[in-house]
Amino acid sequence: MRLPPLKALRAFEATARFGNMTDAAKHLFVTHSAISHQIKILERDLEAKLFIRKKNGLELTSLGVEYRNAILPAFAAIVDATARVKKGESNDIVRVSCLSLFLHSWLYPRLREFEKSHPEIDVHLVYSKPGAQDIPENVDVAIRVDSREKEWPGYSCKYLFVADGIPVCSPLYVEQHGPFNTLEDILDCNLLHDDNSTLFWEIWFRENGLDPALAKCGKIFVDDNLSVSSAIAGQGVANSPVMLVYEHLQTGVLVPFLGARTPKWGRDYFYLALWRPELLRSRNAILFLDWLVDTSHEFEKTVTI
Repeated sequence: MRLPPLKALRAFEATARFGNMTDAAKHLFVTHSAISHQIKILERDLEAKLFIRKKNGLELTSLGVEYRNAILPAFAAIVDATARVKKGESNDIVRVSCLSLFLHSWLYPRLREFEKSHPEIDVHLVYSKPGAQDIPENVDVAIRVDSREKEWPGYSCKYLFVADGIPVCSPLYVEQHGPFNTLEDILDCNLLHDDNSTLFWEIWFRENGLDPALAKCGKIFVDDNLSVSSAIAGQGVANSPVMLVYEHLQTGVLVPFLGARTPKWGRDYFYLALWRPELLRSRNAILFLDWLVDTSHEFEKTVTI
């Protein structure tokens, strides 16, 4: 098995994270042209276009999104393993476990603010699968979505924001398969699932008087970020938390299945920050947790859907 060039992978990951080559170059302490060169090497090696140029920066292609999502867990595993080996630096690192969609759609775009305020703190992100109930022992803060009744023995938690969701699709999907005028029109759509959203689809069907057994059809993806990426690509309807697709809804990249009349689901589900009180002794971890809670609460105030 042959790996792609590792320098090119680092350049790709940084460019995908920052959305432009200038910030990626600063992050890796190289020149803009070096990043551009490495991206070209990777695209040539993969025989695939990973970015398209926009007025305000670069945007991942559908293949670029898929590739980024596939390699991020590997990067996170390398970072975490390195941190565990370098025991002397362990107190300076904040390890955060979260779901893919939360990471890509909400945390990544805002993490730069925290890094600017606290450049001395390294935040290592550990990927967790949808529906994951276990929390790795070496994690300082875990972000999970769960119901009001759920208890996490041994953990303290703080509310971040609501996790109520809404069926969404691309304008292209509406153009090709619509118009959609009634709730029953969902039965003719390609439903997009991940390990959590099959349950959420059943809740939405039940709350709207539809047979929840019919909610199980459609494509199933390994994580929630892939199902949203598939919806953006015009492949079907995803049932996604409003908070995590809010920017896509604001820009028109995604639209509610029935427009403004689309009912939401999951009023008893929330995003939570969890930690073991006896282990949260690091000043850096406490700073990150406080920032996470404050930032999420301020964000929730701006959401109008």
